[in-house]
Amino acid sequence: MVHNQNLIEELEEAEHKTRQRDILVGTEDMVRFYHDRLPRPFHHLKTFAKFLKDQKDDQFLRMTREDLERNRADQDRLALFPDMLKTEQGHFALSYRFNPGDDEDGITVKVPADMAAQIPRTAVEKLVPGLFEEKIAGLIKGLPKSFRVRLMPVQATAAFIAKNLPQDNTPLFSQLSSFIRERYGFTIPATAWSEDPLPDHLKMRISIRDHNDQEITSLRDPAVLNRFPAKATRPGTSALDRARQAFEKTGITDWSFQDLPEAHLLDEADGFTRKVYPGLTIEENSLNLRLFLSRKDAEINHAKGVRRLYEHRYTDLFKAIRKDIRNMAGLKEFAPYFGGSAAFQEAVYTCTTRHLFEKNLRSREEFETHIQQLRPALYQKTKDLLKDILAVGQAYATCFSLIRSLSLKHQNRPQASRILTELSDALKNLVPPNFLSLYSMERIRHLPRYVECLRIRAQRGADNPAKESEKSGKVSRFETHLATQVMALSEKTSPEKTQKVEDFFWLLEEYKISVFAQELKTAVKVSAKRLEKELHTLTTMI
Repeated sequence: MVHNQNLIEELEEAEHKTRQRDILVGTEDMVRFYHDRLPRPFHHLKTFAKFLKDQKDDQFLRMTREDLERNRADQDRLALFPDMLKTEQGHFALSYRFNPGDDEDGITVKVPADMAAQIPRTAVEKLVPGLFEEKIAGLIKGLPKSFRVRLMPVQATAAFIAKNLPQDNTPLFSQLSSFIRERYGFTIPATAWSEDPLPDHLKMRISIRDHNDQEITSLRDPAVLNRFPAKATRPGTSALDRARQAFEKTGITDWSFQDLPEAHLLDEADGFTRKVYPGLTIEENSLNLRLFLSRKDAEINHAKGVRRLYEHRYTDLFKAIRKDIRNMAGLKEFAPYFGGSAAFQEAVYTCTTRHLFEKNLRSREEFETHIQQLRPALYQKTKDLLKDILAVGQAYATCFSLIRSLSLKHQNRPQASRILTELSDALKNLVPPNFLSLYSMERIRHLPRYVECLRIRAQRGADNPAKESEKSGKVSRFETHLATQVMALSEKTSPEKTQKVEDFFWLLEEYKISVFAQELKTAVKVSAKRLEKELHTLTTMI
């Protein structure tokens, strides 16, 4: 009976996965199977058990797939419905239910509560290969008619897209819009797509589980996953807690631990494989070795930890850097613009050492090699970095002073005064007091050109406000689009789009140089046409 029940459950699972009710035979067929093989009816288990014992073999009552299959299950199709969802964060158990209208209809992924915030939206959006084409068809049908009619016939289009869409971690709506723009020649804004009209089985059901593998809650909107705390519900009961107890260390002052792999795999008892990421981290001024649930968190914290470890090991080098900063002529002069002398010097120190020492080094050999290669050139590298920072301060002070003097001179000329006020605000927004922590050194090196462009605009705008206003018209519409994109950023915005908005900000600064101060020369090729293209791309991203 156990054998038969297991086989029945296997075929029932195939029906749930493929969402069809024609694989397993009906109850009448099962009754007929036993009726044809038993000599008489049995009304008591003891009598039936004795009968089986007398037969010495129960093979004649063991069902085969042929006995139970009304229609043969397509094994190739079943392979499109995996039992595990494999993500960067780990492998999570999937279950299937074919019961329209039921809360559990469709695919359910089981996610421990402390892992919920680490599951990226893209990991669940595409469901499984067996339902991906149907989901795309449903999404197309939910589009406004002006877009939908251009993708007819829907089923053929969905099949083509499902087969040819690149396999990457781009958000699904962004990927669909980009693919359609390239293959079909028109743009669907990413915001035009919606899962709301889809039936539940085309939206992954996410079951949030406690430490006993009991469901806490379920949801079908992956955008709210990050609202769950990234803490285990009961310390000491999971593979993660045991691994942390064995691996983690505190009060580190030297590379006295083993080389660190990028990740560890932990087999949890509740049916999933968790991926954790080792790394250093600074906690209350103590350098500790921890296991992180997020690769990004691990990499960011570990790089900072590596810098702190260098500070512990090579205090003389870091003291020398502080001395170079104190002795750098000009830095104190510009400090009032950026929070005062003490705050600015500390910001310069942090920025400089971050650039030189914050590295994702995973072994003692890499750690030692980096310092050996850096040490002979450290003085010159530090000096070059300080010169780059000093150049920003000099450009800022010059521009600030010019705008202030011109504002006083032209305070009775409304158009010139308005232009100068706008440029003053632009200067403060471009180079805020915390610019050294806000921007990377790669970005900081370009700031003097952008600030010089503002200075040139101030001088020319005061002399000829009409021409400045005319040129501003070429830029203002892109600034408006950028402001709209920035305002629309939220916790639901994909990292890819957030980065694209930032890239557009810097590309726009280059465009301003091409419009207002061509003598400064742009670092990249830029034009209004290119900016339009980048904005077009942004509309296809979610």
